Amino acid sequence: MLPRSVRVLRAEEEVELAKCIEAGLYAERILATVPQIADDRRAKLHLIVAEGGRAYRTMFEENISLIWVAAEHYPQLDEDTVIFEGSRALAYAIKRFDYTRGFKFSSYAVKTIRWRLWKTLERLHQLVGEPALVLYGNLSERPEVAVDGFEDNALDRVILEAALERLLTLRERYVVRLHLGLDPRGPMPLSDIAIEMKRSRTRVGQLWRMAIIKLGHDPTLKEVV
Repeated sequence: MLPRSVRVLRAEEEVELAKCIEAGLYAERILATVPQIADDRRAKLHLIVAEGGRAYRTMFEENISLIWVAAEHYPQLDEDTVIFEGSRALAYAIKRFDYTRGFKFSSYAVKTIRWRLWKTLERLHQLVGEPALVLYGNLSERPEVAVDGFEDNALDRVILEAALERLLTLRERYVVRLHLGLDPRGPMPLSDIAIEMKRSRTRVGQLWRMAIIKLGHDPTLKEVV
């Protein structure tokens, strides 16, 4: 369960964290692309990467309640879907936040999360068709701002599929593929997956959450948010 209420960061705290995250990502790129680096500089770059990682975790934890703020617009989505898709969108917003533009991170993040949840709901409509209007509501209230580049693509799909094979058990992969729509029969609610697997809803929920934890710690998925 994600917390629904946390301390709100001040604007200056957001800027400092964003700068630290930006520096960490830049140092990480240098370490990955520059073949020969002096030992003292390499050590310093690793420290910057570590500081950036701590700043990222702080930014995520202090803003995680924004997922619920955005989800208020989409009560049709189940809690597990909101947590998974909302966490992906929040992670994306943290890495793309431009602190030089002068607006609050929370405003940008809520719009990013709303857009991701709207796209999730749209996929459900496309899958089910008109009957989905009864199940999932009307899609006329499209979020006012689209997030540039925040779309699924073929490369992301390949990276995600590879991570599923490498990190998850057979049952965890089965749940994730069905729930996210990677399987032709999905996206499927966890309650329906439980029936399909002849397991309890609680057990299927445990498999889903364990899979999220494993995928969330995989460095190859950092850009697939």
